[in-house]
Amino acid sequence: MIHPNVLFVFHGVVTRVMCTPPSTIDDDDDDDDALGGPRDDERWRRWVCATSFCGRGEEEAKDTLFVSVAAGVTLKTMESVWTEAGDQSPAMIRVMPNTPCLVGAAASGLCEGSTCTEAHRNSALALMSSVGICKVILENQMSALTGVSGSGPAYVFILIEGMSDGGVRAGLPRDVATQLAAQTFYGAAKMVLETGKHPGVLKDSVCSPGGTTIAAVHALEQAGVRQAMMNAVVAAAERGDELAKAAAGK
Repeated sequence: MIHPNVLFVFHGVVTRVMCTPPSTIDDDDDDDDALGGPRDDERWRRWVCATSFCGRGEEEAKDTLFVSVAAGVTLKTMESVWTEAGDQSPAMIRVMPNTPCLVGAAASGLCEGSTCTEAHRNSALALMSSVGICKVILENQMSALTGVSGSGPAYVFILIEGMSDGGVRAGLPRDVATQLAAQTFYGAAKMVLETGKHPGVLKDSVCSPGGTTIAAVHALEQAGVRQAMMNAVVAAAERGDELAKAAAGK
């Protein structure tokens, strides 16, 4: 069951998706496909619009579940808004989603604050699971999760674009190359999730001895693609740690 009074902290793509009633979605979102399917009006009525928690006193905040999607801002930093004034912090959940929440395919992680109950955690899990998957993690793992899934869609978009460019270079029309590249990522990801097999095992199943795929894999290894992906994740994680220190005034 979703907590009846949820308040999102920090505006952005995610809060727009999670908090905007269907009747007020604008831009190009003129159908339900923007969220990957029909929206539940009761679910939308239970979620308040995104705003800042600053200035809310203990009485006003005690029945509110605060869900933060502010990158790099720790639970301790947010709770200090109340604790430094001598008040008890309300229930705080820190979430790191990603932009595929726009199509109901988010990969999110959450950690809970010092005053959260199991009910608060389950409520946030239900909330985030409505637009994808969500994992409960420790807060000291949040930067790592940011590096993998929070920033990850950008890495995948670059790889899809690169595959599409390769297809065009090899003779395919741009639209065909892009659709094939995107569908290939989708299908490969679905195989990992549904079979539970290690990606390396699935990769090996495509590589015939002396064939086209192993030649391509060799080219990827020569170009350092694996190392580049690892470096990207670590760079994003380190930047997340930097943002956390800056937010805490360290």
